[in-house]
Amino acid sequence: MVLMAMNPALLNANLPEYETNPNTTEVAAPEHNATPEKVYVMSPQEEQQTRQPLSSHVEPENIVYQRRFKAEGKNWTMYYYNVLKERLPDYVMNIVLIPDDYKKITNSSKHELSIPPTVKKLIYHKTGDSREFEGAWINEIIKDSDGQFYKIEREIKLPDDIANEINSLLSDETQFRPNPNLVKSFTIKSTLDLEPTKKY
Repeated sequence: MVLMAMNPALLNANLPEYETNPNTTEVAAPEHNATPEKVYVMSPQEEQQTRQPLSSHVEPENIVYQRRFKAEGKNWTMYYYNVLKERLPDYVMNIVLIPDDYKKITNSSKHELSIPPTVKKLIYHKTGDSREFEGAWINEIIKDSDGQFYKIEREIKLPDDIANEINSLLSDETQFRPNPNLVKSFTIKSTLDLEPTKKY
């Protein structure tokens, strides 16, 4: 088994969906029978802020954690990102994967169209041998050769150590607290083929 931090619950089912109150969002809650801890409830304005599209280049003051890695023959940086870091310093709202050659994209009016590659789901390629790996399904905005802007969704193959870090985060085995909707689903495939890229 290559990926050692895999949570069995993640392997067997999609991650659960969580309902949110339109007026407030509880971002932390004590475990059952555990010592009560402070619960922070976002104001409607703060909750709206968390739903805004991310800038193409993450703001340093909102970075909770970062780590360099290599994928697709180039260097990337993984960011745990939180626009409310000042109040929730250990909370992770998004996982963003940005390659070194990532460029800001603007339209003719100089309005920024970019969103950084953000992890939406995880795909585990379970083949029963040493070739097994985990991929991240990311979305981003690109400018094609025809000059048009498109949203694409695609899978990238993650290095084992980066996949294990993300799995540990989702399993609540780190010092960080993951957003319950951080990753929408977890899929298992029996092949090594990456998911086909989708273009909108």
